[in-house]
Amino acid sequence: MATDPTRVHRLMRLAERNHGLITVGEAARERIDRRTLARLAQRGVLVRHSRGLYRVAGHRPTPRDEIRAAVVATAGVVSYESAAIWWGSDAFKPDKAHVTVSHRRSPKSRGGFVVHSTTREIDRVTVVRDGVRVTTPVQTLLDLCVAGHSAEALHRFLAHCLSHRFVTPAQIERFVKQLIRRAPGGRRFRSLAQVTGGGVVDSQLEMELLRVLEAAGIPRPALQHRVTHEGRFVARVDTAWPELRVVLEIDGYRYHSDPKTFVSDRRRQNALVSLGYKVLRATADDIRGDPAGLCRNVNGVLARAASARAA
Repeated sequence: MATDPTRVHRLMRLAERNHGLITVGEAARERIDRRTLARLAQRGVLVRHSRGLYRVAGHRPTPRDEIRAAVVATAGVVSYESAAIWWGSDAFKPDKAHVTVSHRRSPKSRGGFVVHSTTREIDRVTVVRDGVRVTTPVQTLLDLCVAGHSAEALHRFLAHCLSHRFVTPAQIERFVKQLIRRAPGGRRFRSLAQVTGGGVVDSQLEMELLRVLEAAGIPRPALQHRVTHEGRFVARVDTAWPELRVVLEIDGYRYHSDPKTFVSDRRRQNALVSLGYKVLRATADDIRGDPAGLCRNVNGVLARAASARAA
């Protein structure tokens, strides 16, 4: 039996709008049944992706396309590692797309993706982003804690969300208060939340620096501290111990490599020094390659500043 080319054309247009995907239900609305879809697949027009889902032959799916496919096939929401990707983080490289559905059943692999289940109200822990419902950053972080990922990967995702203002420390604090005491992943989540400490982490390096300082027993600095003099704004610094007039700036190559920024940074530093601040600088190599040496320098400057203040 021949297939109406007009209907097939409409089907292809629909698939194009859906990032190369078409469901059996969408095909049925165009009066194309399952057997016709199977014939189109045999002819090489379509490729069966998973149960009830096809994609247009020749379409090269991106990781986000695979995530969309999982959402379409399950009527679920993007979650776990896939949610981290959807929020723009590169901290995780999952082999399969992860989605969560609102049913009482055990997680399982299905058609090239992993389906999780939850008894929570999906709408309360998700938002719509780029046309797809995805778990919120805090819910995603909790899920990733449950999944047992490394502290490094979890910190990277958290720093990414904070630096892009997808979530605030205040929102994290509220989420912690709402957590059931023995909630799965709750202990790891609370530990991560303590790192933010109510300050705004502006970059991944700042998050790593806080961990290094904490491990060395160095008092926590103020983050994104505003320095003023006689009511006049002087500078915003990455980290500072204001009472000791000590500043620690982070030189991230991505943000401080152009000549204009270099000149601006040096002028800021001169202004701070003129007000009696001790200014230290740390690079990614310092934080990641020689954290012990960095902490020795910071401890030394803080100790001398404290002694001078007490004199």
